[in-house]
Amino acid sequence: SRDYERAEFFFKEANELGPKLFPDSRYYYAQCLKRNAQYNRAIDEFQYIRARYKGPSRDKIRAWSRKEIEACDYALDEKRKKPKFIIEHLNKNINSYYSDFAPVIINNNTLLYSSLKTDTIISYNDENRFTKLFFSKKINNQWSPSTLFEEFEIENEGHIANGSYSIDKKRFYFSFCKYKGLANAKCKIYVSSYLGDMENWTEPEELNKSINLPKTNNTQPSIGRYKDGNEVLYFASDREGSVGGRDIWHCVISENEKYEEVKNCGKRINTDRDEFSPYYDNKSNSLYFSSDGHPGFGGLDVFNATGIGKRWQRPVNLGYILNSSLDDVYFTINEKGDHGFFASNRKGGLSLRHPTCCDDIYAFKYLNIIELKLNGEIIVNNDTAPDIKNKIQLSYYFSDSIGQNQILIEQKNLKGRTFDFDIKENKCYTLKAFAEQDSFGFKGEKTFCTYGITKSGTIEKVIKLELFEKSKNYEIDEIEYNKPYPLINDISFNKFKLNKKSKEGLYDLLLFLKENNKLIITILSHTDNLGTETYNLKLSKKRAESVVKYLVSKGISKKRLSSEGKGESEPIAPNTMEDGSDNPDGRMRNRRTEFMVTDRLP
Repeated sequence: SRDYERAEFFFKEANELGPKLFPDSRYYYAQCLKRNAQYNRAIDEFQYIRARYKGPSRDKIRAWSRKEIEACDYALDEKRKKPKFIIEHLNKNINSYYSDFAPVIINNNTLLYSSLKTDTIISYNDENRFTKLFFSKKINNQWSPSTLFEEFEIENEGHIANGSYSIDKKRFYFSFCKYKGLANAKCKIYVSSYLGDMENWTEPEELNKSINLPKTNNTQPSIGRYKDGNEVLYFASDREGSVGGRDIWHCVISENEKYEEVKNCGKRINTDRDEFSPYYDNKSNSLYFSSDGHPGFGGLDVFNATGIGKRWQRPVNLGYILNSSLDDVYFTINEKGDHGFFASNRKGGLSLRHPTCCDDIYAFKYLNIIELKLNGEIIVNNDTAPDIKNKIQLSYYFSDSIGQNQILIEQKNLKGRTFDFDIKENKCYTLKAFAEQDSFGFKGEKTFCTYGITKSGTIEKVIKLELFEKSKNYEIDEIEYNKPYPLINDISFNKFKLNKKSKEGLYDLLLFLKENNKLIITILSHTDNLGTETYNLKLSKKRAESVVKYLVSKGISKKRLSSEGKGESEPIAPNTMEDGSDNPDGRMRNRRTEFMVTDRLP
């Protein structure tokens, strides 16, 4: 498998001998050219396919060919640039003649990894046909002979691989793939708990069926830090609901190791092809993963995306020399962020079959580490400023260049008006400062980017706090999504236009929306039961629309507002007394307008 030089020859032959009999052969021939780094020839073939392919998978093959042309152009451009890394193939104490992969940095001098340790060609019934977990120590700058990590006892024969620690290193996750033949296995994720030293662990337990979904492959676990001190499990799965073939999914691990709902990481990460080997770096809040669906050099390339859970910025290819025209997977990086490891089947590795048969582990090191620090100051233009100096809350986010698509990094209370923290190159940040005093608040925001910086240094920024009046009735911490909240406004019988008293009642909502300028709300309006249902539904729609128009006239973006009329369908009080007589107080309560928070702007 993965013998692309031979495959190139045979797909070319198939296309020349029977293009109608093998309509996809030209596409796979072009793929092999790309895998063999013949980008210009591959572009010619993909352009031909995009224009003339008429096989059964026409739309998909033509769409993929367009993406492959973009990828080949990208590869040619990137190869002209100066590499960011130096690469080292690890010695035979780690790498063997079959696959060695999934490196995990235990500490500066200890590496855990997965391997099928043999120097002979194996058959389907060999005892040593399964991958296991090993570790090696670095002594005098050389990796020592590997030692078996742990002989986990699992009932069935299969491969044990893809290790990952919890953040406190007290739990160890790994994949067990039940053996179904040399090239076929079904994978599940297991966890074992720490007993006192690196070589002693409890009997592994299979994770629940929401993670190990029956009849699907679930593998390559990685643990990252989540909000509120929780952890999150990232893993690869081919389950239903995937964007493509194999996607990256996540599951929050809350208190008492409770595994919450499994969710897809979304289309920013996952494509209509395969995503592979997630690794979450807590220091940079970044997910590293491999993909053959994002533009890259060949097969699976390593990408980086800043974010958490389901909210991500656009993935970035790590660039040439770390990524090759073949498969580059299982990226991991040390805590300092200057070196790490990955696996690749590029030429130059150890192999018993052909040059690109099997994965080996490589070390990489950044050639130029840029260390950046942000020094910030908060300025308050108000006579009462001395009273709020110790009440300033600072939040900082990853964002895009105009302050949108925000992803929270950290939130903290300042002891003064200055702050500092480490930042990364080629990122955009948004800083938000907030303080309050009585019925007034102070807030300010600053967005900046670190693109184009070539040297380590310090960046200085100032946030200016502006005074604003706070909402008296609505607190963001107490508001629940998709729950109606009453508006303090007066609605006259059979009227939909806002009177002076109604507008005064909306003032507090206006303050709340300006204070929380990313919230999206729906205005809900209701009537009593006088009149027909059809008339009351139309009347309620007009009332809701009039509130939206008023809020827009006061500067609230229309993108944040929608309206819905409920008519008389949802009363909160009786419209009539028990004896059937009119209930004016009840009808007045039913003539109401509410708002409901439904979402946030990115």
